[in-house]
Amino acid sequence: KGARAAFIGGCIGSACTLAGKIYNIPINGTMAHSWVQMFKNEFEAFKAYVKIYPKNPVFLIDTYDCLNSGLKNAIKVFKEFGIQEGGVRIDSGNLLELSLKIRQELDQAGLQKCKIIVSNALDEWSIKKLKEQNAPIDIFGVGERLITASSDPIFSCVYKLAALEDQGIKPKIKISENNEKSTLPHFKKLFRVYDKNTQKILFDELYVFDENPNQDENLERKELLELVYKEKRLLKKSSLNTIQDYTKEQISKLDESFLDLDRFVKFEVKLSPKLQNITEDLLKTRF
Repeated sequence: KGARAAFIGGCIGSACTLAGKIYNIPINGTMAHSWVQMFKNEFEAFKAYVKIYPKNPVFLIDTYDCLNSGLKNAIKVFKEFGIQEGGVRIDSGNLLELSLKIRQELDQAGLQKCKIIVSNALDEWSIKKLKEQNAPIDIFGVGERLITASSDPIFSCVYKLAALEDQGIKPKIKISENNEKSTLPHFKKLFRVYDKNTQKILFDELYVFDENPNQDENLERKELLELVYKEKRLLKKSSLNTIQDYTKEQISKLDESFLDLDRFVKFEVKLSPKLQNITEDLLKTRF
C-alpha cells in the first residue's frame, strides 16, 4: 500500500517486487550490500551482476570503501563490458562530498552518461538541501521517510456520524476542543474551484447534498465526490498510471506557494451559507 501511494504521489517506481506484482508498478532497484558480501571482492560481485542485468546496471559502491574500492571497481567493470550508461549508488556518508568526487572520477574515466543514485534516510528537506548545493545527483532513492511520516507520524482525524436518516434527515455534529477532531454535519457535496482563465486551483467548497452552487463567469467548479457503489460497482477502476497523471495535473494547478517547503500555506475550504447556518445552529443547541 505504501509503494502504491508513493507511485501515485509521483515516484517513478519501487524496489518492492511484491508491489510490482500486485499493482504493476515499475520495479527499480540496485543490488544489496549482501550481494557484494557474497563474493570475494567487489570486482567479482559487479561482474556477476552485469551478467544477470547487462542493461544499465547500477552498482552499490559503499559496502567497504566508497571512493578507494567501490567506485574504482565499478569503473573497471564498466570499461571491461563497454558500458556507458550504467550507474553507481551510495547509501551512506556525506552525500554531497561523495557525489562531487564520484562525478569527477566518472567524467575523467569517460563515463559522463553514468548516473549517480543516492539513498540513506532521505526526505524532502535533505533532497532540497542537496539540490540547492548543486550536488551532481541524478536519482534519489527515498524509502523509510517516504511512508512513515517521521515528522508527523499521527494523523489526527475522526470518522463520525454526519446525519441520521429517521423520518427525514437529521444532521449531526461532533464537537471537540481539537479542531481536527471536530466534524461538519450533514450529507455534503464537495467542489474544487478553478480560475477559468488560468485553470489554477483557488479553493474547495462544501455544500449540503441538495444544494447547487451559484454560477460565476470567472470560476469553474468540478464536483469531486462520485458514487462508486449502488448495488454494484458503478465507477470503473482507473489504472495507477491514470491516477498518477491526475495527481500530477492537480499539483501543477496549485499555486507555487503550496509547494514551498519553507512556509506553511493553508488551503482554503469554504462552507456554503446553508451548511454554515446548520453548523452554527447545532453548535448553539448541542446541549
